Amino acid sequence: MVLAEDMLLLQLLYIPLLDITNGVQLIPGAAASWNSSADQRIHTFHLRHDMAFSNGRQVTSADYVYSIERVLAPSTAAPLANYLSGLKGVSDFQAGTTPHVAGIRAPGPFELVIELETGDSVFGYRATLSIMAAVPREEVERKGIPFGNMPIGSGPYRIQSWR
Repeated sequence: MVLAEDMLLLQLLYIPLLDITNGVQLIPGAAASWNSSADQRIHTFHLRHDMAFSNGRQVTSADYVYSIERVLAPSTAAPLANYLSGLKGVSDFQAGTTPHVAGIRAPGPFELVIELETGDSVFGYRATLSIMAAVPREEVERKGIPFGNMPIGSGPYRIQSWR
């Protein structure tokens, strides 16, 4: 179960693609800019070049592909994964018939393209959720399940100890 305190902590440890100000206005987060197709099916995020994980490594679009697929993987059991069920190819990925989500692409190191099954004019707001933040694959794989107890994020704070 995700507690309210956990959600507040996640906002300090991770920077999602977009953020919200004044309650409703989308502003840049990890994405310096973004655009959406006219039908709201394809969303392109141009990542900031100055983003780094707290381990010092630069954040790239490949980190977002890995992180979003990690959220969607049934083995992760991420509590908010259903918010991303509209991405193209999620059902095939979750059924294990394909190793990757077809609707997530990294055409360049700082460009992330997310394609949806159908248009969604509020997808930008989904991009503000902590599940749309990057995690470093090498740290997740090195730490395994305990990664959640000592997370490495790209936000302004880092965990020094966990009790």
